[in-house]
Amino acid sequence: MKFIAGLLLFLLSVSAFAQESRMKMPAEGPVSLLAAYPFGYEMRYERGNSGDLEARQPQNFSIGYHRNRYSLLVEYANFTDTTGNSTSSIERRHQDMTVWGRYNALSGKEGGMRGVIYFGAGVGGYEEEVITRFMTDSRSDKTGMKVMGGLSAGLELFILSTSQFGVTVGMEGRALMGSDFDPNPTLGAVLRAGLVVPL
Repeated sequence: MKFIAGLLLFLLSVSAFAQESRMKMPAEGPVSLLAAYPFGYEMRYERGNSGDLEARQPQNFSIGYHRNRYSLLVEYANFTDTTGNSTSSIERRHQDMTVWGRYNALSGKEGGMRGVIYFGAGVGGYEEEVITRFMTDSRSDKTGMKVMGGLSAGLELFILSTSQFGVTVGMEGRALMGSDFDPNPTLGAVLRAGLVVPL
């Protein structure tokens, strides 16, 4: 929870700094970028069996299209959580896919670098499978696809080279909502790194 609070404070301070310095930044021309994010480190804080918040670390992959002040991002995430022992265990498999729309509240360009501070909203679906094992017996229960949504805020830096390829790094705080989420909303954060191609 301290990590989320620290991330939000960092985003607010960067936003304030960008607000003060945006008059110094040159005006941007139209920007159109295609990005792939194969490296995503995500943390979600869910309530565990003890009632305390526990961190989940989903594998996170996404692709995005960025055009001027707007971005569209398609994201897939999954994780497995197992409790118990070799005799009796419960395995929970979670996967979700979300489409995020983002608006760049502030942006600036300096040479081959472009930085943005954005706000976003997402909608998608998630599915969970719970596998209960006791000795040699096992039982599988699936929830089926359910609707989820989310709100996000973050910053991203694009570094473009003269070879028409580049890299991007960013971090994002988010709140995810779903009927089975506990707590609801579930707070989390994502650190992304990827490759960029200008269009």
